[in-house]
Amino acid sequence: MTQHLAFFPAQEEQHTLNLLRYLMPHPESTFFFRAQSQALEASGIFKNDLLIVDRSATPHSGQVVIAYLRNEFLVRRLRIHHHEGYLEADDPRYHTVKLTDAEDSLIWGVVTWVIHRP
Repeated sequence: MTQHLAFFPAQEEQHTLNLLRYLMPHPESTFFFRAQSQALEASGIFKNDLLIVDRSATPHSGQVVIAYLRNEFLVRRLRIHHHEGYLEADDPRYHTVKLTDAEDSLIWGVVTWVIHRP
């Protein structure tokens, strides 16, 4: 199968891409986090990657979220099964957390973009 790439210069006279507007459609509810673990490497999120997080987005099962759990923030994939929420990592060394079992837990925001330096 042939792959095709669409590209354009970073600066064009007739069309300008506003990167901030593109990455942050809700700037008043957008925050940046730095990934601190290897929990989601299989999903392409590596330690020290910059995460763009929208607090106004409604979290859905399968999305990567920032959770506030036991006085700390962590990045995990949200899974909802039979009306119960779970925070899962790609790496089996990190245990799954059942949100109903966790004291002081909250889905803080949804990761909308990952900025990774190659």
